[in-house]
Amino acid sequence: MNIAGFRKFIVVFCFIPMLYFFFLPVAFAQNLNIPPPKENSHPKMSSYLGKLEKEYKEGTSAQRMVAQSMNITPHDPDKVTVYLMSEPGTSIDEDALYDLGAQIIKQADNVTKAEVPIGMLTAVADNVKGISFMKTPDKLIPVVVTSEGVDLTEADMYHNAGYTGSGVKIAVFDVGFIGLSGAILNDELPNNVVKVDCTVQPCNSNNPSIENTSNHGTAVAEIIHDMAPGATLYLIKVTDGMDLEDAKNFAVNNGISIINMSLVVPNTNFYDGECWSLSGFSNPVCTADDAYANNILWVNSAGNEAQRHYEAD
Repeated sequence: MNIAGFRKFIVVFCFIPMLYFFFLPVAFAQNLNIPPPKENSHPKMSSYLGKLEKEYKEGTSAQRMVAQSMNITPHDPDKVTVYLMSEPGTSIDEDALYDLGAQIIKQADNVTKAEVPIGMLTAVADNVKGISFMKTPDKLIPVVVTSEGVDLTEADMYHNAGYTGSGVKIAVFDVGFIGLSGAILNDELPNNVVKVDCTVQPCNSNNPSIENTSNHGTAVAEIIHDMAPGATLYLIKVTDGMDLEDAKNFAVNNGISIINMSLVVPNTNFYDGECWSLSGFSNPVCTADDAYANNILWVNSAGNEAQRHYEAD
């Protein structure tokens, strides 16, 4: 074989593998099993609500799913509490909402919190003008409470010196205060605690019933009372981000100096402490920032989820 022939052979020899590696991925790509679109998905409704409605219509008991999503037992097993989002500058057709059996609980910015019949979720999303998206509320989750604070911090030395928190108003934001009456009866809490329910609008401070859902708030209040026995405690019930905003406003308007919240609100921000809003709906960091801007010290639990959370670099 002469040199020219040898060169042609080399070119052909190298070209064939190139064709193989070029066309093989294309061939495989043509046979990929592309997943079908999600069933029962709705552009204006979270997948969870779609699943809830589907199971409800199939006769499955939806009460357990509702309770799990909201961390509460629903008042009506046939209804679910939702956030109805609207675009900034627009409003939701309230008459159409009522016609479909829904009841408005509260409103703020571009969010309407409403109780909607489970079987009418799709109908509400399709027929009520102004709704851009429907989702479950951003629920507040209690974290573990364990304390030997007085001994560890030697707070009793300050108490003996007259520093008891007298004249200071402290708010405890929590999802429930089961056992509150017993704690007061046993002198674990003072009888002058102020009970406030911010799950309604406006917040009800006329001695509402807040001894439900959880005993977490009572345990937190007892710890704070141990550390500052002279302070006036405002026990404020909240369940989600909208309640949290209302509770903050109540604190601002009632001269409260310190807010304690031993709750977490997962998946509402980027865990970097920055306030941001989506379509006019602010996250809880903004609520805390506004409290600080109004001279309120916001004290939040931290570290309880340290072994259960990962934040990439």
